[in-house]
Amino acid sequence: SFARENNIYTPSDWAKITDKQVAEAGGEFLLLHYASLASALPIIPRNYWSNVENQRQFLDEFARQHNLESPTDWSNITYRQIADAGGATILQHYPSLFEALKSIYPEHKWDIKTSRRIVPQNYWKDIRNQRRFFDEFAKQQNITGPGDWSNISYDQLASAGGGSLLKLHSSLSSALEAVYPEHDWNKYRVRTRHPAGYWEDVRNQRKVFDKIAEKHEISCPTDWAKLSYNDVQSEGGWPVLSRYSSLYSALETIYPEYEWNFHTSRLRGPQNYWDCFDNVKKFVNHLTETHCIKQDEDWYRLSLEQIHAAGGSALMKRYSSLHEILQA
Repeated sequence: SFARENNIYTPSDWAKITDKQVAEAGGEFLLLHYASLASALPIIPRNYWSNVENQRQFLDEFARQHNLESPTDWSNITYRQIADAGGATILQHYPSLFEALKSIYPEHKWDIKTSRRIVPQNYWKDIRNQRRFFDEFAKQQNITGPGDWSNISYDQLASAGGGSLLKLHSSLSSALEAVYPEHDWNKYRVRTRHPAGYWEDVRNQRKVFDKIAEKHEISCPTDWAKLSYNDVQSEGGWPVLSRYSSLYSALETIYPEYEWNFHTSRLRGPQNYWDCFDNVKKFVNHLTETHCIKQDEDWYRLSLEQIHAAGGSALMKRYSSLHEILQA
């Protein structure tokens, strides 16, 4: 009778009852036969709450008291409510109430989106929880490989319940890199959402190029000749390159501490570069220095291959001969 009146349904519920309460309810004479209330009660077996059936019995009763009939109903229940009701020992077996419910009621489909209120603070800081979310999202969206993420937007993931998770990363692509480090994400164009003006900041542009340089062991300007515009674009540099007329122009701006000479670096010059007569003159001066040309007759020693190798291929397409270039 006392247990029913005080909502005591499991052994652990007695922990919140005092000797005084029992005495005031008419049990004073009964208590005289025991050293304490605890000694009057059946002893809870060791590891009692490690048994999932016992855990379930407790939560079943809690659900009955709070009219919880479906998984979504639990979204209004907090960790503290369960603990205060006598379930603290049960919750100690799990990292969160959400994980407890998934284990105790495996027959239900627990959706983090609809149950997010029962996700504990700092839940998303654990990379394992982030990966579980992405794995489940990938399953729902039939994503089977890294390239499939290019069809997914930041907003789609946020709407699916990943908003708090994504706030821990600067973009969707950086989130994927952290969650799935086993993949080389530079090979894939993942849709990202950055703050307005993000790619206008040269520091952000440099982060991308530094990463590409590290991967390809580029340590000086001439090393960039190993990569083409398309190479850099496919390595994840496309949002940067879209802001420049050429790879050469991008490198000049991103790495101003270096002296860039596309003739020696063999990089492709900016579009319309040869429209400027000063650039043509610089190229001629470059040939003069590198081939020790001291008089007009020395120019006849130069071959077309040497001019092309010096970076003058595009220039030669504008003129019929070296003689015409020199006359200009």
